[in-house]
Amino acid sequence: MSQNNLVVQIAGASGEGAISAGDVLAAAAARCGLNVTTDKIYPAEVRGSGSTMYQLRMSSEPTWTPGEESDLMFALNEQILDIFCDSIKEGGYLFYDYSETSIESVNQLNLKINKIPVPFTRLSKEIDAAKAKNMIALGVFTGIVKQVDFESQIIKDIETKFKHKGDSVLNTNITAFEAGINYAKETIKNVNLSQIILTPSTDGKLVMTGNEAVAFGALVAGCRFYAGYPITPATDVMEWIAAEMPKLGGSVILAEDEIAAIIMTIGASYAGLRSFTATSGPGLSLMSEAIGLAGMAEIPLVIVDVQRGGPSTGLPTKPEQGDLSQAVFGTHGDTPKIVIAPTNVEDCFYQTVNAFNLAEKYQLPVILLSDQSIGQRRESVNPINLKSIERLEREWYKPIDKTVPYLRYGITPTGVSPMSYPGLAGGTYVATGLEHNELSAPSYHPKVHAAMTEKRFRKLQYAKYDFHSCKKYGDPTARIGFITWGSSTMPVLEGIKLAEKEGYKAEVMYPKILYPMPDSWINEFIANKDIIIFPERNFVGQIANIVIPKFTLEKAITIIRMNKYDSQNFTPTEIYNKIKELCEEE
Repeated sequence: MSQNNLVVQIAGASGEGAISAGDVLAAAAARCGLNVTTDKIYPAEVRGSGSTMYQLRMSSEPTWTPGEESDLMFALNEQILDIFCDSIKEGGYLFYDYSETSIESVNQLNLKINKIPVPFTRLSKEIDAAKAKNMIALGVFTGIVKQVDFESQIIKDIETKFKHKGDSVLNTNITAFEAGINYAKETIKNVNLSQIILTPSTDGKLVMTGNEAVAFGALVAGCRFYAGYPITPATDVMEWIAAEMPKLGGSVILAEDEIAAIIMTIGASYAGLRSFTATSGPGLSLMSEAIGLAGMAEIPLVIVDVQRGGPSTGLPTKPEQGDLSQAVFGTHGDTPKIVIAPTNVEDCFYQTVNAFNLAEKYQLPVILLSDQSIGQRRESVNPINLKSIERLEREWYKPIDKTVPYLRYGITPTGVSPMSYPGLAGGTYVATGLEHNELSAPSYHPKVHAAMTEKRFRKLQYAKYDFHSCKKYGDPTARIGFITWGSSTMPVLEGIKLAEKEGYKAEVMYPKILYPMPDSWINEFIANKDIIIFPERNFVGQIANIVIPKFTLEKAITIIRMNKYDSQNFTPTEIYNKIKELCEEE
């Protein structure tokens, strides 16, 4: 049976370059006009221990997930065979390094796969490129996959990736790549990929990670200040923006810790600059007090949380959706905030712009919840029309009558009051964490605190009018409904699509705004449903805990919490199997 996508895995020990080779192949495939979605597995250690694996799905059609089983796996060492080879599909191909792998290890693989020996190590030594086995693997791939002309594009991407390391390193990698092509053409004759049909699009494609999309979105949204502290898996945001923001006149500061980073960000925003910081779960915990400060002082603030497995240090290089409760409820006192979650790499760009617009318009903290699986995967992205991007401005104070005092925190119908900046004549005010009156003077009067609390939360009621309608996919008449968020969304979409092909009906609601989520979205969706399933990657069911209390229907609904907490993503097959199981129970 023919298929219009190809799933490739490159696996090796940490330091053998599997991730680098995967990045090169992903960029080349996207620039060849294919749709690309990737995933990567790597250890928390920098180098020297652990195994890495890069998975790449390329297709003529849009790709929603990195795929489940691989058509081709390139194993750069023997240890990989026991770790990743069970992910090769029946009839797929394993290319193993027979110059460093015992035949006993290969024969022990009780899999219905084709095992192709390739002397990766021997070839690398013959061309004096011992560290370039990964490029030889790319060459072998190029030599056997004839559906698309990858060769010239991969060479361009090798040049892009390695030219800064000097001619010697660059030429070594190109030589290794060409050696792999020659070996495949001369020696490998028993690989049949005729069932795979890849038709490249003539439209140009961008390829980027979620973290890069966040950083790019921030620049387009007008951000000109970033302060951060390195933390996996969010560090890439700072690295990318540190290279690009100074070109636009902005500043990037490496702070001594997360507390300093968010205080600097709040200070820059107070001074009039659009500003943000990025972190992961432990860093967000450290920032919680300052988030309260931004809420009390009504200063626009954007925080990107690239979630990882927790709690504590937890699993720094693995994905989890464990920070939603912290993002919504994890500040002292009553702090109004908005929480947003993108669903894929492209959405990271648009939701970052949305986060800045909401923060600026409503003068409050906005937390964007990405995670490791979105933040560090590469995907092909349609070209972005920058002219279509709307940039909302904060409401600035305009002094007219010097005899009228500036009410920085004036009570207004929307809760938003004009903001000044340091040095503006007539716009002087005090911004602290103390409760205050309309003039910004500290006040502890019960009526003042009550009025100011209501003012701050009134913003959320008006912000709901700016929220785009909730996204849905599937059959609106289905009795089975899914409610999910963030990176769990795309496997659910693909799982429903698989079910549709078999005649099973389901529908999913996947809001981008998680808090405050309009009750109408929820109750309109569940109105004709008998079963609601909550797929999310955490133990306690954090989105379910927020959404279920909003149910207002009188009829009984079966609620299924589909929690996954093994640091792995959902697969479309898991979603499909759940739909099939429930449909066949009727």
